[in-house]
Amino acid sequence: MSKSYLRRVLIMIASGLVIGLGIHLAVSANVGTDPMTTFQVGLSKTLKLDLALCSFMANVLFTVLSFIVDKKSVSIIDLFYPFIISVGIKLTSWIALPVNLMVYRYIYLLLALVVVGLGIGLGVNSQISKSPYDGFSVIVSEKTNKQFKLVRLVIDIIMLIMGVALRGNFGTGTFISMLLQGTIAQFFIDNLKKSEFLRDFIAE
Repeated sequence: MSKSYLRRVLIMIASGLVIGLGIHLAVSANVGTDPMTTFQVGLSKTLKLDLALCSFMANVLFTVLSFIVDKKSVSIIDLFYPFIISVGIKLTSWIALPVNLMVYRYIYLLLALVVVGLGIGLGVNSQISKSPYDGFSVIVSEKTNKQFKLVRLVIDIIMLIMGVALRGNFGTGTFISMLLQGTIAQFFIDNLKKSEFLRDFIAE
């Protein structure tokens, strides 16, 4: 196993843990979460299971969907990614954030969007794996030759409908997430791809 591959794995692990932190921040904000998290929270409430476990289940679902759409796009290591995200949620769940002021909640939400966007960018640029939800969005984007943020918006709407039906976290933050998350993710995907530091780190 080459040093370059091991470093890509490290970037992938960092991506999953960062996304887990972002999910915790979004849920803690309690002003409505992004559609995928809304779906996960809805699953948690409906099935009365831990959020980290429901996150794992939802991400496995998207890994399977990615395999159905493009078998070559899914590797063995992709099966571990949902677990890494769930670990990220668990590791950060102890962080108690003050939510007595509404302004704090929206700061946490915006921070969550940036953190998740960073996680997505790292995952995509690891070039070996990415979050299953975002991976599925990337695959559909490539297959349809449409921009990632547009494909993501359509998938978000579908997940939002399912999440609301399951009584997930829904609020103004949900719409903010739908409007901004794809754009923020695209920003990190594009800029990390141009990053000489990341490119040199992987190549060494």
